[in-house]
Amino acid sequence: MLRSISSYELSEWREYYKLEPFGENTQIIQNGIIATILAESNRDRKKRKKPFTLEDFVPTFDKPEKEKQNWEDQLEFVQILNMAFGGKDLRDVRIRDAGEFSSKNNG
Repeated sequence: MLRSISSYELSEWREYYKLEPFGENTQIIQNGIIATILAESNRDRKKRKKPFTLEDFVPTFDKPEKEKQNWEDQLEFVQILNMAFGGKDLRDVRIRDAGEFSSKNNG
């Protein structure tokens, strides 16, 4: 479908979606609202004191928790990106320049 519509039309659909959401997630919530209303209107208040809520009828699809990266993994990733894009590793240069700077100021 994306191949058959223009960029302009796709942008229009995106803007429309912001105003009037549609799709599977919206349908799940709409069905959950209907189920909540039906259950709540037929609830036996003696048997079930707690009212029904939307969360009782809308499934949650939990995303797996992302593992937190330690600084070593982050550094390794940055080094890979740096090499991939032809960057230079300036850490040694900065350390050397800092040493020269401190020796000039101390002497």
